[in-house]
Amino acid sequence: MLPAAPTQVTLDFGEPVGVEAGAVRVFDDKLHRVDSGDPSGAGARVGIGLRSGLRAGTYTVTWRVISADSHPVAGGFTFSIGHPSKVIGTVRGESGGSRLVGQLLGAARFAGYAGLVLGSAWCWCY
Repeated sequence: MLPAAPTQVTLDFGEPVGVEAGAVRVFDDKLHRVDSGDPSGAGARVGIGLRSGLRAGTYTVTWRVISADSHPVAGGFTFSIGHPSKVIGTVRGESGGSRLVGQLLGAARFAGYAGLVLGSAWCWCY
């Protein structure tokens, strides 16, 4: 619960992330966007500005960024200004991605690492 409206939302990740336009979005309780501009940041910290004059109520922050090891990271949270309000509906399009694609990318990474290990072992022996 915040006593006054912030001017921006800042996200801190555990590793550097890649950020594109639309990667961080902020919605009011009627699911209208209240962020302004594109997200910006460096390394593991990403921020996005908020419109001025935000009223009391609940806001939803969503993000979808690319981690340093190239997999998508998505999530969200809510915060309230003054007092909580009921959020009308749900934010669409915020899924974590295709499970099949995630499994295929994992298998490809495993194959790449296995190739490095086997190649290094072969070079070490000869």
